[in-house]
Amino acid sequence: MIAILDYGVGNLRSVYKAFETVAAPMGIPVDVVDRPTDLTRWRAVVLPGQGAFGDSVNNLRRQQLEQPLLDAVASGLPLLGICVGMQLLFDASEEMGQHEGLHLIPGQVRRFPEQMADPVRNGHTLRIPQIGWNQLHRRRADELLADVPDGAYAYFAHSYFCDAADPSAVLATTDYGVDYPSIVRYRNAWGIQPHPEKSHTVGLRIWPISCAWWPAMRRPRRTPRKACPHVDPPLPDHPRPHRRRSRDRRPIVAPVAHGRRPGGGWPPRRGGTQERLC
Repeated sequence: MIAILDYGVGNLRSVYKAFETVAAPMGIPVDVVDRPTDLTRWRAVVLPGQGAFGDSVNNLRRQQLEQPLLDAVASGLPLLGICVGMQLLFDASEEMGQHEGLHLIPGQVRRFPEQMADPVRNGHTLRIPQIGWNQLHRRRADELLADVPDGAYAYFAHSYFCDAADPSAVLATTDYGVDYPSIVRYRNAWGIQPHPEKSHTVGLRIWPISCAWWPAMRRPRRTPRKACPHVDPPLPDHPRPHRRRSRDRRPIVAPVAHGRRPGGGWPPRRGGTQERLC
């Protein structure tokens, strides 16, 4: 199972729909978590992000999601940060002041230098923020980039870049006035600066890998209880309930029947104590 953190900022819906499209054929459920809970109940965590570093990390802490996330990563759970979600993994950022990050990857988040010469147009400077397509230059082999060729184009939209203190953490770099890390990995934390959900072919190659490289992610089949097979109905493959919230925030609980999740609509939000209806 994959948990996508909802901390009030960023490209949550597009990231969720991208993961759902890829993970559903693999039989991997995707949930949205918006409150403090034990994230080790899932097999992987995704930290999306879009906007300012300070607002993002403050929202994460305000919703008390920081410590559960750090505990999950410390336990060995894979974490994938996207765009600002990648920047949050670093030690600190200088975006609109000094802001402390999650200290999962050594390094700082810095602003692109002003007046960077444009290598294509003589006499012009590069615009900040970087918005548009740019290349990924592979520096180290990793499962996440198994199907991504060297020099592939991805879509970027950012004014600040990650300056990794450990060169071995850099999986791919991108040149925009400076050669900066665009995809990183440090232990069990991965980060992607471009938007895979907007990167077309590259994104379609990254999403399936990010879902499949955790071989134990599929939900284990429930052990049948002792029952009379001629009387009791078979148990569902997915006993965990499907939880939705209405606009007035009152919980509406419905079971997931026979291993299939109800289709359509906004993703279920999980957190707190989960009820079992079986």
